[in-house]
Amino acid sequence: MKKLRKMSEREAIELFVASRWKENGGSPTCPHKGCGADRIYRMTVNRKLKDGFKEVLIFKCAACRRQFSPTSGTPLGHHKMEVRDYLYAIAHFVNGVKGRAALEAARTMDAQAKSMFVQHHKLREALTTLVRTHLLTGEVEIDGAGFGGKRRKANEVKRRRHSKTVPKDRNTVIVMRERGGETRAFVVPREVDAYATLFANISRTAVVFADEGSGWTDLDASHTVRRINHSKVGFVTEHANTNQAESFFSRMRRAAIGIHHRLAGDHLTTYAVEMAWRETHSREPNGTQFTLLLDALSHCGQSPNWTNYWDYPGRTA
Repeated sequence: MKKLRKMSEREAIELFVASRWKENGGSPTCPHKGCGADRIYRMTVNRKLKDGFKEVLIFKCAACRRQFSPTSGTPLGHHKMEVRDYLYAIAHFVNGVKGRAALEAARTMDAQAKSMFVQHHKLREALTTLVRTHLLTGEVEIDGAGFGGKRRKANEVKRRRHSKTVPKDRNTVIVMRERGGETRAFVVPREVDAYATLFANISRTAVVFADEGSGWTDLDASHTVRRINHSKVGFVTEHANTNQAESFFSRMRRAAIGIHHRLAGDHLTTYAVEMAWRETHSREPNGTQFTLLLDALSHCGQSPNWTNYWDYPGRTA
């Protein structure tokens, strides 16, 4: 982060360009559909702002004659902040052990909270592209935990409702943690709905460790499963434990209680992916985490869910 503070805007742009087109040695190629030419001109133009003019780096393709910026076609396209500020926001995001709150980032970056809210969700969306598809092998721990759906109690006891039904926005996060390897997480309505995803991600030669939950029963037919009954024998026996899976949920619950205060609804999946990514790379240097996230952000394409998020109908100036 110290290097980013001292970095100029042009140096920040060059760092982003080097990450985005690293497959071409850092030299830009045309991002427009059907082109992809690598003969690119660099131009500096003056862009008019409210308080004057600003020099902006623009690329022009010699083949299709169209222009594009270093961030065109990425989640940072049409950005208003400086690229250096976005890179600093990425570094600030990865340095959070249990996540970062948008309000905290807004105070750190001297930006609006809603801007950092969207920026953080774009980063989580980019992290979903880093989820690998190879089968988990060796020893794999699985577990599930419910998030969301809590109702705040009314002040008066007579007004409190004690419903036995599960609230609509409560879902179950399932974690698969390969010992000494990768952590993956996904969201299902209930544990019993997780079998198809577990079967598609865990090798049949792997030894699976699970608790006494009935949702893991179907795995007995396809995998070697070792169970531990927490209510009878505790959390560790000579043959089985799910402590690493439990540690993932410890991190996620602390994020829910102390950082975000509520993990639920449509965004629960990206929060789970973020926490799994943090767990996988927890012992790697912050610089490595920054590079991985920057690489994902520069290659994931324009955000389908968060582009122009605040430009909703009926918005007032």
